Amino acid sequence: MFSRFQIVGYKFGPGNAIDVNYGISILGPTGNVMYTQDPAVEEKSASFYPKPYIDANMNLSLNAGTKAGEYTLVITARDKVGNQSTELRKPFHVE
Repeated sequence: MFSRFQIVGYKFGPGNAIDVNYGISILGPTGNVMYTQDPAVEEKSASFYPKPYIDANMNLSLNAGTKAGEYTLVITARDKVGNQSTELRKPFHVE
């Protein structure tokens, strides 16, 4: 499974500093957590120009015995500078 997304809406600190991380989870058809990595990626940097977004992607190999059904990808993004977080849930199907 491959997923690509962008993170926006975070706050900037001095020197256009950002401190953002995100975690991912896969929920099974019954809502049970099958996989989690939190944080999966951390982005901590500063630059002359403010960074308008963070490109993010993930690649996850599913086991050969994974049963067909609807699963859910959960992405939890956290902004440490702005002290805010958000969660996105996206269903996907395994055939």
